[in-house]
Amino acid sequence: MSAILERIGFKPGFIAGDLHNLDSLRLSGIRCGDCGIALLGVRRRCENCSSTKVTEEVFSSEGTVYSCTIQRYPPPSPFVGVQPWKPRVVAWVDLDKKGPRILAPIEGPADLVTIGLRVVAQFNIGWTDERGREVIAFSFLSSTSSGSRL
Repeated sequence: MSAILERIGFKPGFIAGDLHNLDSLRLSGIRCGDCGIALLGVRRRCENCSSTKVTEEVFSSEGTVYSCTIQRYPPPSPFVGVQPWKPRVVAWVDLDKKGPRILAPIEGPADLVTIGLRVVAQFNIGWTDERGREVIAFSFLSSTSSGSRL
């Protein structure tokens, strides 16, 4: 019987669910009670209007590509993702149900990623940190190539 490795989210307050059950995971954040904006990641104050009237929310896993490009260079330090670096598609994705617009990698062939493409979040082990913990990250897939997880 193998030991269960410790898992952590890529950043505290950005992922909700059981980290050992990747299919249970969802993106999380806050919604402002004053201006109504949704923001990825739990925080105490709205970045849009500075209100402290925020509530935590778990967002839809599905969304629509708003804009996209090919990232041809690695992110700056302290980026610790998969090595060696390979160019990838990144997109601004508008999450359904009035969720936030977030920047994320899109899996699959670049020529198939277009504005308006329906996508669904997928969670995976992005890397192992310096303490040996598996770090859970996310990306998006075309919703026609995966099952829906609303």
